Amino acid sequence: MLSGSYNDETGIVINTGLTRYIGRLNFDKDLYKNLNVGVNLSAGRTLLHGLTDQGGLNSYNYALRVSPLVPIHDKNLDDGYNYANPFETTDYRIGDKTPNPVSDLEKSIVETRNLAVIGNAYAQYTIIPQLVAKINAGVNLNHATQNFYAPSTSAKGLLVGGYAGIGNKDYNTSLLEFTLNYKAVINDIHSLEALGGYTTEHSEIEYSTAGASGFNNEALTYHSLQSASTRDTPTSGGAIANLNSFLVRVNYSLLERYNLLASFRADGSSRFAKGHRWGYFPSFGVSWNIDRESFFEGIKKTDWLTSLKLRASAGQAGNQEIGDYLYSRLYTPRNYSFGDKIVVGYTATNYGNDDLRWETTTQYNTGLDFGFLNDRLNFVLDAYYKKTTDLLVNLPVERTSGLRTKMTNIGTISNKGVEFSVNVVVVDTWKLQWTVLVNIVKNINRIEKLGTVEFVSGSSLVRVGVPLGAFYGYVFVRTLSTLPTA
Repeated sequence: MLSGSYNDETGIVINTGLTRYIGRLNFDKDLYKNLNVGVNLSAGRTLLHGLTDQGGLNSYNYALRVSPLVPIHDKNLDDGYNYANPFETTDYRIGDKTPNPVSDLEKSIVETRNLAVIGNAYAQYTIIPQLVAKINAGVNLNHATQNFYAPSTSAKGLLVGGYAGIGNKDYNTSLLEFTLNYKAVINDIHSLEALGGYTTEHSEIEYSTAGASGFNNEALTYHSLQSASTRDTPTSGGAIANLNSFLVRVNYSLLERYNLLASFRADGSSRFAKGHRWGYFPSFGVSWNIDRESFFEGIKKTDWLTSLKLRASAGQAGNQEIGDYLYSRLYTPRNYSFGDKIVVGYTATNYGNDDLRWETTTQYNTGLDFGFLNDRLNFVLDAYYKKTTDLLVNLPVERTSGLRTKMTNIGTISNKGVEFSVNVVVVDTWKLQWTVLVNIVKNINRIEKLGTVEFVSGSSLVRVGVPLGAFYGYVFVRTLSTLPTA
């Protein structure tokens, strides 16, 4: 199936708006009796027109601050706009020349062009009825271009003779998955499903920016940065990240009463230091469908208690959601004066950590599910304990290093509590469905271990024995109406 859409929105402010084109392709086909393939593809192009910004003052805000007594137009000038505001007393003035808010909005260029492609393709092959192999590939491609021009008559470009800038950013991710799934029912009492697989995810980002000011000819706007008298130092950069995973999952059920789920995954992330890139995370769960026992049949016939299930689980999960290359000592170039020349030097931007590794969360959970009145009234009760170790934290470092923080693994945080929820189906007809859900949670958070570290981050205190994010500050005692006497 092929589809598409077009959207064109004009902003309420002059020269602002959004234009978007989107196309979609969905395709599924049985090529052979045991081979199925499919493609899902979406591509979109967006053009956004916005407002210039000058130290937090954008074109629209500048229009609001101009006195209504100042005329917008002057027919004696070539472009028909008045650039003389006698009430302008700030830096937005060169002699008698000041910005014109309407001209600023109409002539300034602030546009963001975005091209995005999101796609997924798969091939599924049935080796035998119980065994299926599948390959899945996905991409997310994003290219953004930002173009900017503030003419010499605008608030942004007045003092510098016009300012232009361009920027480009590419962010691309790809995912490749290989899985093998086995599913069978044995002797009508054993149900078994096993899954094994390998996945690899690659992400890459690149960006560049350039700017210039002082244009004798403003007709080309941002298309001719080389013609400007002053050029900003161009910047560029990029990063690459990879995540590789092996996974196994087994789901077993006996008589649809006694259930077992076990899984294991090994994840390798390029965001951690060498020797610490792989993390191993097992999980295990059991459940008992009590309502399927023979002794429960008499209870079910009464309709007051129709379902009952007991659950318990334990498992681990990892966290790698930090920036790239934080395990390395990073530097950035800086221009400085040496003798009578401007030379390039380097300053540190990241402390580095050769021991940076996975943050691990271990969780234990037990629960009980009740269903009453043919499951129109349901209760769920859960109790849990979760402990996170090797926390990924930006810790303060000595100021003599030239840096403020260092990404490191330190400490342990615990969360424990209970959760109770009620789901009531009040009305269930073909005309009307009405469901009420009530949820009550009690959670206790505590920093269990932090080594010898204790610090204040903004208004939060990080200290062993207190919750994470606890407020830190003065305690209000009372207001003194009179000075105390000795």
